[in-house]
Amino acid sequence: MSKLIVEICKIAEIKPILNADKLELALIKGWQCIVAKGQYKAGDLIVFCPPDSVIPPNLIEKYKLTFLKKNGKVDSIKLRGEVSQGLILDIPEGIDPKEGKDVADLMGITKYEPPERQLGCNTNSNEKPNKNRANLLFKKYTDIENIKNFPDVFQEGEEVVINEKVHGSNFRAS
Repeated sequence: MSKLIVEICKIAEIKPILNADKLELALIKGWQCIVAKGQYKAGDLIVFCPPDSVIPPNLIEKYKLTFLKKNGKVDSIKLRGEVSQGLILDIPEGIDPKEGKDVADLMGITKYEPPERQLGCNTNSNEKPNKNRANLLFKKYTDIENIKNFPDVFQEGEEVVINEKVHGSNFRAS
């Protein structure tokens, strides 16, 4: 799995959401989060929790995050036609508000780990294929870092080669 980065970030921009009286979009490092209108302004330092962060129960209570009570997992959601990619929290007292500081360990925030998939190869010809069963012959490759965590990795004018992955074009055989 890719690394969990829960860091202190500066809000780059606040944008309105059409037909939303109480909500607006906060832009952080290429991510966008829906926040309460007037709660933040551009330049504010906050704690940014990306999707797949698991917020511990004590922080769910402290920040009144009742929508996370089920399992504490931060997901991408869509509200009023806008996608919210993560969660913004105020910086807790006692934490040095230094931009770029990873505070996951200090706050007890962990990365969501999906349940272990059942292993099998569907070798029985009478058995139907099961998408929830991992095939031992295929390696899982989910340790690719999200580019949104590294917004300055490319410099303006730098040459970049991009390969296109067309949906359904992956082919593996055993």
